[in-house]
Amino acid sequence: MLKKRLLEWGPAMVCLLLCGGLLFYAAHQSYEVTVYRQDDSLLRSLTEEDSEEQEKEDIKEGKKKVCVNTATVSELMQVPGMTQLMANRIYFSRWREGEFESLDDLNRVQGMSEDFLDDIRPYLSLTE
Repeated sequence: MLKKRLLEWGPAMVCLLLCGGLLFYAAHQSYEVTVYRQDDSLLRSLTEEDSEEQEKEDIKEGKKKVCVNTATVSELMQVPGMTQLMANRIYFSRWREGEFESLDDLNRVQGMSEDFLDDIRPYLSLTE
């Protein structure tokens, strides 16, 4: 009985495992984004790494701010001077105690000093 089931289901299981492996492989590949102008001329082709680096530069230059009420830990890490520990603390403080109503509310985060808050304030916002 078991041998019969294995013969019936064996090829299907192999196929499922193979497809699953291919999907896993494809999901972990870097991607390329191509941006076109309205007149369909190519503007720029960006890789995932280029996009992340551009976002970091935009934050450093003040063109973009990180929203403390929606940012992930990795997004908070893009703020100049932000440590992994402090980004985690901000994230979990928001999760436990709710959204920040003002940037001064960041003082409730364990280990947040006034000087550090003053340093990162230009890079943060409350809304996207």
